[in-house]
Amino acid sequence: MFNSGESNPRVSVRIPAHNHEKYVAECLRSVLDQTFTDLEVVITDDGSTDHTVDIIRSFDDPRLKLVTFQQNEGCNVAIADCGRRAMGEYIANLCSDDVWELNKLEKQVHFLDEHPNIDAVFTKVRLIDEDGDDFLDDSHPYTGVFDVENRTRDQWLRKFFLEGNCLCAPSVLIRASVYRELDLQDCRMASLGDFDLWIRFCLDHDLHIIDERLTRFRIRADEANASGNRIDNHTRIYFEYKQIMDRFLAIDSTQRLLSIFPECSRYGPVLSDAIPYLLGRRAIDTPERFRQLWGLETIYDFMADETAVDLLRDKFDFRYRDLHRMASSIDAFAIRECSQEREHIQKLEEERHNEARMLSELHTQLSEKESAWNQVVAGYELELANYQSEVNSLAKHYSEVQEKYESAKSEASEAADEIERMKATFSWKLTRPLRWVRTAMRNPSANHE
Repeated sequence: MFNSGESNPRVSVRIPAHNHEKYVAECLRSVLDQTFTDLEVVITDDGSTDHTVDIIRSFDDPRLKLVTFQQNEGCNVAIADCGRRAMGEYIANLCSDDVWELNKLEKQVHFLDEHPNIDAVFTKVRLIDEDGDDFLDDSHPYTGVFDVENRTRDQWLRKFFLEGNCLCAPSVLIRASVYRELDLQDCRMASLGDFDLWIRFCLDHDLHIIDERLTRFRIRADEANASGNRIDNHTRIYFEYKQIMDRFLAIDSTQRLLSIFPECSRYGPVLSDAIPYLLGRRAIDTPERFRQLWGLETIYDFMADETAVDLLRDKFDFRYRDLHRMASSIDAFAIRECSQEREHIQKLEEERHNEARMLSELHTQLSEKESAWNQVVAGYELELANYQSEVNSLAKHYSEVQEKYESAKSEASEAADEIERMKATFSWKLTRPLRWVRTAMRNPSANHE
């Protein structure tokens, strides 16, 4: 328990650690090098299987106090263990993969010292990536989620009820007395333990956000954060959020209810005895199924009391049949949507079957046309082969005739040459007159040489 002795540090920094060997050294340096030095670092390692513990033990600083779990118990179990061991007047929370600016604690301690009416102070947040650089993915769910302005406690409760968490746990400094009054984190939760704490806190306490980015919140690759944007986290978050909604049933004043949800007056007279009914109606009017389910169950539980049944009938004209109608109309389990999806899938399957049948018919028609085409092509190929044979035969005959022509041409040329040689001989010239007489006798009308 908290010891108020003078030897106790003013600030206890609680750090749950698990398999963060890549980041834990930077995390610890950002704490041990703080300009505010009156602190202890209370670490609980949650069964790490890497070198996280070895790295922590390599720091030689008496302010560092380490406890190790033999096996993984869960982040909120480790946080609660840190909280029980913390001895400081103020408690700060830091995850072993996140980082602080070196003057963070100094500014927060000064603020709480100067504002005794404020029981927790947060800072604005700078998002960083695996390597400590600015995280620049504007489409990521964490982008801008911590950029919120200060509100009254009732305004915070409204935001928590309708929207969810927007406070960064590694940025908080809280009074230890208040933290223990709230009984630390609920270890049944894995994702929303901090959020549950903020709701319980704002029911009776005020917080403030320093408008400086003094906390660096790391977004790890592949959504590896414990609170990463993954299906398993979303599934668990909806379950835990629904349980957390019960915290709002602690509102017992109509003035407080209207301060948080002034629209509750549209459901009927705002009576203190009917607050669960009014909260249930407000939750039913939200678009999220888990809130609608919580609202329906809250009214259902409320009507287990006959006095409440009489109150709802007399003051709100709300009866069992209205509860039954709500239970039919609110698709909290997505049954109607699933049915519509099944019908849609069935329709798509029928369309796919029809398209497959049409495709089969087209394939048959195509096969028939392809067969007919192949027959036509085969006929043309046969005719082409015959034509080719005739062409080849004609080409062969032409080649033979050409060869004979060339041979005859050669022989004629040789004969002409022989005649020219004969003409040039003396005997040819001597017998010329005889040839002339012979020719003249055969053709008296011709000219002769």
